[in-house]
Amino acid sequence: MPSLPRPITERAPVDRATFEAEIVPAAQPVVLRGQVADWPLVAAARTSSDAFATALRAQANDVAGEAWFGAPSIKGRFGFTDDLAGHNFDRRLATIDQLLDLILRQCDDGEPWSVYAGALPVAKHLPRFRATHPMPLIDADRYMLVSL
Repeated sequence: MPSLPRPITERAPVDRATFEAEIVPAAQPVVLRGQVADWPLVAAARTSSDAFATALRAQANDVAGEAWFGAPSIKGRFGFTDDLAGHNFDRRLATIDQLLDLILRQCDDGEPWSVYAGALPVAKHLPRFRATHPMPLIDADRYMLVSL
């Protein structure tokens, strides 16, 4: 019988010294509740979905990235078709603006299309994001892949 996953540790926001001394060496997942509560996008999201979308659009450019779109019948479960001959979703290019339009249009839909646009590189699609949303736990000049 498979074991149940362990709960993920949750902590209040930490400073960089605590992050480097306690969290990094532990090499375990941690949720840092409220760590980025002062970010403009977080403030916008607390206002409304539309305010969040407006703020995210202001960070975005028109560069399209790969997104996955699944019919309502998959209920967000991206995977293979029953015969394993293909996927149960389509891959297409879309801009952040287009993705937001689709998601917002479906907010009140009981059976929305599933949308996955993970791993969109922030530097490529949201070039102003890192300047306006600093992450003090990590060196700003260190190369790292930051994805939406």
